[in-house]
Amino acid sequence: MIRFSLFKVISYNSLMEKYLLNLSNSLLKMLKERQKKIEQEYERLYPYRNVIIHPSHKKGASRKYYYSGDRKYIGAESSEEVIKIKKARYFSQALVTIEKDIKLLEKLLKGYRLSGFAEINAVIPRTYRLQSLDYYEDLPDAGKEWMRKKEAEKAEYGPWHPEGLIHTVSNGIKVRTKSEMAIAEILLRNGIPFVYELPHVLKNGKIVHTDFTILSTIDYKTEILLEHEGSMADSGYRDKHAWRVENYYLSGYVPNVNIFFTYDGMNGSVDGESIQRIVDGWFRPADNYA
Repeated sequence: MIRFSLFKVISYNSLMEKYLLNLSNSLLKMLKERQKKIEQEYERLYPYRNVIIHPSHKKGASRKYYYSGDRKYIGAESSEEVIKIKKARYFSQALVTIEKDIKLLEKLLKGYRLSGFAEINAVIPRTYRLQSLDYYEDLPDAGKEWMRKKEAEKAEYGPWHPEGLIHTVSNGIKVRTKSEMAIAEILLRNGIPFVYELPHVLKNGKIVHTDFTILSTIDYKTEILLEHEGSMADSGYRDKHAWRVENYYLSGYVPNVNIFFTYDGMNGSVDGESIQRIVDGWFRPADNYA
């Protein structure tokens, strides 16, 4: 069984760290929007601010309310006047709580520093920087040899549009999109050997740079391709995708057998759970799921 190494832990934590940081930014934005709306509502209730009231001893709908001091009767529980006074008090407390939460989040986000591979490497002297982390230290020799050969094959073709490689995975490799980075992190976390954008010559003679060429850890012999598709809402992109599916098939790559296609959601996100299901079903033996 492949052990859950320190480097896989780093990969998982880095992915979660970025997710939680994005979540914190979204939460901060939401709180500021809520604060603005509540301030507007609170302003409309200006005459009812700081009004002190006392209830009768009765409960429920029959309870009555009086102004503090002169004990002047206001109305019952459903009275519009009573409801406005209660809303003013609620909005006052809500603004105090939201303001505290906003300050805490702003302090956190201002001082927080990502601890992923690229971020840590960037702040240490160049002399000590690592080229990559060995996520495959516990990989059998067959797996290591496969990766060595495939990386050598890739090198023979030379760089392919390197200017588009703008996202750094936690093992140091560069990819083109955030979705590809998320997929790479999942593969690393599961100890799955892969080569990014390995050129494949199709039957029609065209060369395609497949997103992920993967070695199954079930037998360390079977190669499986994974292509991640992005903007499927764009008709031109859909046409390119259809071309890829057809030509992969004519070259012997059958969808959901030896090639898998994954897709961005309508909001541009990648479904990590669906990627994990593919990993569990095709890339590694069942007893490695721990």
